[in-house]
Amino acid sequence: QHHRHRIPTPSLIPSREVIIIIFTIVHVFTMPLSFERLIRNASSLQHHHGVDSTDAPAPDDNDNNHNHQRKEDYRGFVFVHHHQHGLLLLKCTRKRNKPIHYQLPGGHVDDAEFEDAAKRHSERAVQLQMAAANGCARELFEETGIDVRQSLERRLKIVQLHNGNGGGEQKQVVQNGLKHRMFYLLQVTDEDFFAPQDADGDGATGTGTSCINSTTELTSPECGGPKELMLKLSVEHAGFRFEKSAERCLGLLQHHSGGKVATALRMACASEGENEDD
Repeated sequence: QHHRHRIPTPSLIPSREVIIIIFTIVHVFTMPLSFERLIRNASSLQHHHGVDSTDAPAPDDNDNNHNHQRKEDYRGFVFVHHHQHGLLLLKCTRKRNKPIHYQLPGGHVDDAEFEDAAKRHSERAVQLQMAAANGCARELFEETGIDVRQSLERRLKIVQLHNGNGGGEQKQVVQNGLKHRMFYLLQVTDEDFFAPQDADGDGATGTGTSCINSTTELTSPECGGPKELMLKLSVEHAGFRFEKSAERCLGLLQHHSGGKVATALRMACASEGENEDD
């Protein structure tokens, strides 16, 4: 007698891991978005992994860590949120291959910022947070005039992306990373902006801004925003606006950084994790 070998048929029931992945994706993309979640779940930079300006210098064998991170071309972006007016968006008109669109303040993390972080801490994840946070504060000042460079450890917060997932290696390194882009939160008040009287070059009176020169033009927000809240925009931006709706921000940011910023905003506003400081 010939024994017939049955060919096993693949199971139509997905594995537990597949079910979890599908549920997570559906959950993130169907949850109503809220800036309140982004703010509630953000954690203090000062207390994250012991990041503090008083950290002891790192050992000399730390060069490999920060050299590797410098090669990865990290970028840092900051969600600047005003409790009354919403999220600050910068208008970009200078990208050749993109239509007029809006961006978050931020940009590339410089080599000098990685080198400084490596001198202050030995842990790779903390080095990355410190370098990216300093890069964010520098870019924020260059692009808007808002200056938190001397108080970033107190004011800048780490954004919690849903599932703590940055993809690939970053999954084990940072909770606010997505494809080599790091995201932070800065909650601002009227005092962080320039006022019309600052246009004479005497400097801003707010605690968050720094002096401006007499040749610098101040810009008021578009789309019916409060005219008294002004910024010193860089040449790469043609204006700015506030947006209260997280859903509308997704559309406005869809062309920024290959759509990764809009994805991060959705992940942050849909996150249900608890604030680490609570």
